[in-house]
Amino acid sequence: MKRVFSAVIDTLWLAALYYGLVHGVDGALNVGLFLAWLMFALSFGVFIPEAGEEIGEAPVWAIARSVVFDIAAIALLAWHGWMFTAAAVAWTTIIGFGAWSNNRKGGIQA
Repeated sequence: MKRVFSAVIDTLWLAALYYGLVHGVDGALNVGLFLAWLMFALSFGVFIPEAGEEIGEAPVWAIARSVVFDIAAIALLAWHGWMFTAAAVAWTTIIGFGAWSNNRKGGIQA
């Protein structure tokens, strides 16, 4: 259920960024940017050992989906000139993937 919730949140976040940046919906842009910076702030929580262990339990497909969504968001943000926010999302992606790979139990097999 955690993975489904994560997928729904990622989809809504990317949709908010898309409609805000591409179609000029201000409310959607505000929500998308708020969530981007919230994720950036929360990314520092992976340095807590218990959080890193929980991230390490995620299956490969869940991490791959998250990384693909993040790359799409980074490209969308950078295309529209939101460079600092794109860098913050890139930081979040790199830190999250690093925490997952460092705490992965049983290697990186799918």
